[in-house]
Amino acid sequence: MKQRLVSIQVIRAIAFILIFLSHVELLSTGPIGVSLFLVLSGFCMTYAYLDRPKKVPNPSLRANFKFTWEKIRKLYPLHLITLLFVATIIFGGLILHKGTGKEIAEQGVYFVANGLLIQSWIPWRNGYFSFNAVSWYLSTSAFSYFLFPWVFKTIQSKDKKRIVKLAGITLGLMGIVTIILGIGQKNFGWSKAIIKWVVYICPFYRAGDFVIGLVAGYIFVTVKNSWGGVQHTAAESLIIVLMAIQVVIYSSGTMHATNWMLTLFWLPTSIICVYFFATNKGSISKLLSKSKTLIWIGNISGEAFLIHQICIKAVEVLTET
Repeated sequence: MKQRLVSIQVIRAIAFILIFLSHVELLSTGPIGVSLFLVLSGFCMTYAYLDRPKKVPNPSLRANFKFTWEKIRKLYPLHLITLLFVATIIFGGLILHKGTGKEIAEQGVYFVANGLLIQSWIPWRNGYFSFNAVSWYLSTSAFSYFLFPWVFKTIQSKDKKRIVKLAGITLGLMGIVTIILGIGQKNFGWSKAIIKWVVYICPFYRAGDFVIGLVAGYIFVTVKNSWGGVQHTAAESLIIVLMAIQVVIYSSGTMHATNWMLTLFWLPTSIICVYFFATNKGSISKLLSKSKTLIWIGNISGEAFLIHQICIKAVEVLTET
């Protein structure tokens, strides 16, 4: 029987806490939390399916849609509940304040997009952050799950050259897109808003984090780790220090080029963090894995993620009245 990676739940908990701290405006840690979630998602998919490839369907549009539904159906009812809750407030406000037909129609389009989980394809803030804003992540993740049966063919082959090539192409494309965006911003006045959508929200781009997570999962499963506990503890300590430095740099605005700082800036640290904490040989990961609170937060992180911003807004409204 495959060993359950308890420490994975700790990473989920940490990722959620980092995002929560960002949304309550205590620390600018949202991007690292999102990066951890996406890399971890790919990592876990490889860990779950590499030794049972028959559970992954042969790629086709229909099979991939069905597979995606299997992955998101646990959270989808809660997504609908939060969508309907926020929609009641928004449409009620428009009716009470005599909103225009255009405003109502626009929100109607966003409502349908959210229901179909395609809101993250809308390249403007009012669209991808419409209704329960954080649900854009579920929309973006759904696309990664949709791609998985195709990408898994390369991982399943266990052909190291093909897998290295997959990782190289993925990182190369992400880097090229980022460079192009920087050139466009500097020379052609491309807005920061559209750049943020591409590198932070767009399902095509963020699938890169997921794919790199798949490769990290392959390395974890197939490559023997001969490091001892002291070496792992040192690596875990270094990861924490690097993350802290990244947060300070990001928060201060130093080197703050949006097209780099929202994704690629955090990706290497996320990969290393997921790998070493999943290995769970260092003193830090072992200690955190004994925390029942962190394990519990990790277990409910999907549900907590979908409702936490609504709860934050509700508290803000209550404290203002």
